[in-house]
Amino acid sequence: MKKTIGIICIIAGIAMIFLSIYLIGKNYYVEYNAGKSIDNVIPKLEEKIGSADVGTDTLADVEETIVDGHVYIGIIKVPSQNLELPIIKEWNYDNLEIAPCRFTGSYKSKDLVIAGHNYKRHFSKLKNLQKGDEIIFVAANGKDYIYRVSLVEVLEPKQVEYLINKEKENEWDLSLFTCTKSGAGRYVVRCIETNSVE
Repeated sequence: MKKTIGIICIIAGIAMIFLSIYLIGKNYYVEYNAGKSIDNVIPKLEEKIGSADVGTDTLADVEETIVDGHVYIGIIKVPSQNLELPIIKEWNYDNLEIAPCRFTGSYKSKDLVIAGHNYKRHFSKLKNLQKGDEIIFVAANGKDYIYRVSLVEVLEPKQVEYLINKEKENEWDLSLFTCTKSGAGRYVVRCIETNSVE
């Protein structure tokens, strides 16, 4: 009986090792594809945004553009981290595998919240940001919105209301968030708009 139990434990242990290897490999594969997607989309998105003329009434109101079948609202640039990412208009798990997504809000209403995976090519560098770091949001209409980091905090996953709702009008204009490495919390970067450039 002890021998049978021992064999079952060994087989279960080997199965768990293979399952772990499979899951780790799958995560690396998904992260790799996300990075390739960003490399492919950024030049196309920059070209479309660069051709926008914010001086015309019709294009000044443009809030989105389509590239490769996905709807984007713009590009986030974080110079201190050498980071440039397209932002998909609608948040869902499939879109989040491709690029960071608008979780809620808008740059126009000064309550934009953007979610991204903790991938190397997504938001893993958020934890390195410091108060005062510059963040630029290039909208689909070609206008730049300049922000400064005012706070970096870690929230619990259930603090969604605090994540998306401002208590005071001037508290923050842009929030970026991702999971901590363990998944037990959320890195959140709060930013204040300093000015915008056409």
